[in-house]
Amino acid sequence: RQARADRLANLARVRMTRVERRIEEQQQAHALLSLAADHRVQRRAADGGDRRDPQGARRAAACTVGFYATVKTYEPLFQAHGFDSRLVAIRRAFMEGGVERLADAVGEEMTDQFAAAGTPQQVRKRAQDYVGIVDRLWVTPPHHLQSAEQTSMWQRGILESFRRA
Repeated sequence: RQARADRLANLARVRMTRVERRIEEQQQAHALLSLAADHRVQRRAADGGDRRDPQGARRAAACTVGFYATVKTYEPLFQAHGFDSRLVAIRRAFMEGGVERLADAVGEEMTDQFAAAGTPQQVRKRAQDYVGIVDRLWVTPPHHLQSAEQTSMWQRGILESFRRA
């Protein structure tokens, strides 16, 4: 009996280790985490800086955050940061369409928690928050509810933001 119980306990430990490893791998490879989350993993650092349209960059970043907020898998992440009360409105705004409506549903605070966007200086300053915490920054343009031309524009803004002087 004891030998069987020991084998079952060992099997449960092995399975939990596999599950924990898969969760860790998914977090390390994913773009949406915040500075307040587990600091062992890679972070999304910037969604675009643009000196011509910093507010547009922020609203585009809000749409990317909003997209992730529609995915049930990420619900615990948003809840852990106190944004659970916004999720229904964000999902509704996403399904009904429209950049402005989705960006409004996400809001400034939630955008700031999960993205860096605005002027190149604002993006660089936000990226500095991660120095010494992460191994690398994952810099990606907003792409949800954005045209190919807009995504390209945000890519250029990112390059401008991090260009060495």
